[in-house]
Amino acid sequence: MNKGIMDTSQDAYDRLDTTRLEKIVLGIIKSYGFQGCISDQVRRDLSGQVKSYSSVTARFAALKRNRRIFDTEWRAPGESNRGQAILVAYGHLGTFLDRQKDPATQ
Repeated sequence: MNKGIMDTSQDAYDRLDTTRLEKIVLGIIKSYGFQGCISDQVRRDLSGQVKSYSSVTARFAALKRNRRIFDTEWRAPGESNRGQAILVAYGHLGTFLDRQKDPATQ
């Protein structure tokens, strides 16, 4: 691999503050409340702060691992019309599940 490319990649990695990005992503997911959100919504709400799809999805994995967000196993269509996981912050999970049980609350 070209040394210049490796240096550029390392510089980009060094500038990426993953803890800060996790906090931002968590805040966005929390802002959707019990309805949760999909990846496309999070990426749109980041509004240009992070363009890399993989940087954002890596934050989902870390937040799930640390039990900050939950993959509801429900899917909603994204911009490409493919199903994306509906993610909910743990503080809203109980309400999300209650509303799934009671169709009158939809």
